[in-house]
Amino acid sequence: TMLCIGDSFITQYDLPEHLFSLFREDGHTITLLGTKGGSGVYHEGYAGKTYTDFANGFSDSPFGESGFNFSAYMSNQGYSGVDNVFIQLGTNDASVGNANQSMANITAAFNTIVNSIHAYDPNIKIYVGLCVMPILDSEKFAEAYNGYGFPWVMRETMKRINHAIFEAAKLHSNVTVV
Repeated sequence: TMLCIGDSFITQYDLPEHLFSLFREDGHTITLLGTKGGSGVYHEGYAGKTYTDFANGFSDSPFGESGFNFSAYMSNQGYSGVDNVFIQLGTNDASVGNANQSMANITAAFNTIVNSIHAYDPNIKIYVGLCVMPILDSEKFAEAYNGYGFPWVMRETMKRINHAIFEAAKLHSNVTVV
């Protein structure tokens, strides 16, 4: 079983659908958990959300509007367990409005999420996707997403975020950076 948590990479770029298809093509079965999606491909993808949004809670968050509570999520959904959690966040943390936030805030949010998952079950394997530009034409993306066409600013912020997440992940067991 796997739960995919994240931003538009999960909900708009169909990452759970691709995982589901790859497992099926290899003759394996994967059960995807979540409150969004359908036809066996469920997830918890919320476009525009950041690490701090998930850690601190947001309106309509199934993990809690006042903070990330994985045990409550599992209980509220009636799930008896999960083997793997895939987290794909970071791109929105690199946007203009968030680019100046402290890497310490991002890593604290990452640690809150990981610690909550492992408080529920320390044996859950957590996979963390590093943030990347979601399209090939980074200038068009940076202009549309950030309001100006300087993709290097966003790329540099993503590098800083990726480094911070990579270093934070090293401090946890059962966490793999993808």
